[in-house]
Amino acid sequence: SQAWRAKGLAREQLHGSHKEAYSQLPFFCNKIIETNPGSVAKLTTKEDSSFHRLFVSFHASISGFERGCRPLIFLDSTPLNSKYQGVLLTATAADGDDGIFPVAFAIVDDETNDNWHYFILELRSAVSTSQQITFIANFQNGLKETLREIYGGGCYHGYFFLKNFL
Repeated sequence: SQAWRAKGLAREQLHGSHKEAYSQLPFFCNKIIETNPGSVAKLTTKEDSSFHRLFVSFHASISGFERGCRPLIFLDSTPLNSKYQGVLLTATAADGDDGIFPVAFAIVDDETNDNWHYFILELRSAVSTSQQITFIANFQNGLKETLREIYGGGCYHGYFFLKNFL
């Protein structure tokens, strides 16, 4: 355990602490907006000023989706395994070469209906297209209802599931 603590201290001295990194998020959001005009970077905190959620969509991703991708967005989430945990929510599309094209992402404290609602609402405001969008997701945690609420009848949805092969 002493070696483990020493390794942690060495890593913190080389890379900085997690607390310092989170305290710099407002600066990073401002720099994203300043250096990438048209990008969206929003940080929200809880009442006690602790991290709640972060949404980022770069202008190149927004423009690339609107001009060069099919109106098809894949929604997914993955847990973050770090000291502070959290969940990464992603919106990706398929480009002209059937490659994965990042549209937006959010880091949230937990995968809840409220956080998915926040993510879809921010995605809708960032990506304004006149075409109807089809969303592909596993539709857990009220995602289907959230899409219906935010997009009304202006979107389609499809399901995907992953099957484990042993």
